[in-house]
Amino acid sequence: MNGRDGLQPLVSRALSDLASGVLLSAVLEQCIRIAELRQDLGNAWWMHREAIGLGGSRAVKALDAQMSERLAAELYGPLRTALIEDQIERRGMEVVDLETMKLQHQVCTVSVSEIEAQIEMLEAHLEASKPPAGLAPLDLDYANQGYHKARAQAQPMVRDLKVILSRIRARLHTFLVETEAALAIAQTATSTFERTRRFVDGRLGVVAPAALVQLQAAYERADAGHSEALSHALTSCRRVLQSVADVLYPATGAVVVGSDGKPREMSADKYRNRLWQYVSEHASSDIGRRITGATIEELGRKVNILDELGSKGVHGQVTLEEVDQCVLQTYVLVGELLQLAEAFPGAPDPG
Repeated sequence: MNGRDGLQPLVSRALSDLASGVLLSAVLEQCIRIAELRQDLGNAWWMHREAIGLGGSRAVKALDAQMSERLAAELYGPLRTALIEDQIERRGMEVVDLETMKLQHQVCTVSVSEIEAQIEMLEAHLEASKPPAGLAPLDLDYANQGYHKARAQAQPMVRDLKVILSRIRARLHTFLVETEAALAIAQTATSTFERTRRFVDGRLGVVAPAALVQLQAAYERADAGHSEALSHALTSCRRVLQSVADVLYPATGAVVVGSDGKPREMSADKYRNRLWQYVSEHASSDIGRRITGATIEELGRKVNILDELGSKGVHGQVTLEEVDQCVLQTYVLVGELLQLAEAFPGAPDPG
């Protein structure tokens, strides 16, 4: 199951199970799945550790080796130290030495499922230790002594193990609540982008059909994710800006002094200059001109740099995240330009 729409039911179910008393080990497995689907490696790591316990077992070593490959080198060491310290703190308990009657601090090292099994075993042992009905007074007194001894040994252990589980439960609850909030925010952002996309697609289809085709190509290629597609997506972003500039402010070859007092050449290859001049002439306020103009300059530079890296085959430098940002910013910028006027001066008649 992928996507935010698929994760939200998983989070809701895990929260419900956590509140209804489902075994914590089962909820923990659900939370691990959620963290892995979100690529939330920090949370996935500590939850995996709770699922297998502490110590130097092969499972722990294999988990650490896996995480060292998935995390940046500079993050791995500090994060591992912090996770171990947190886990030791969650699993600490004070045990009474029955011989000296002194408290000793210990750390529970077994997995969550083993903690649950130990609690079940100890509680079953206590139940079985209760004196049966119908004993003679002497036998009842002897049985009561055995029961009280068993309870003195088992009850503190059961209490401490349940405290450890409650700490882990509280940490899982925090993870689920934070994840639920993050998914809600992400869904809002997605809805906002989809509204922007519908507006941009609708307007471009009328005033600049070529730009719409290029923008859709950028979106689809970025979604493909492989290196060649990412390079094509960046090229499409640049072509979108060029096509929009050709419609809004066709090239004249003249040098125009903008509202900021700087001369700019309005040639065919200087699409950023032409977009900036269009904004300068149509924005309703100086602040609007400056903000949109800065966006044009920043996005234009970013697209050119990444496009150049992609065209040179520089692998590992152009990432999906960088291309996604370019595509999103292209949509937002084109939306701002389209909103400057309901109809563009000199736009071609779509009919």
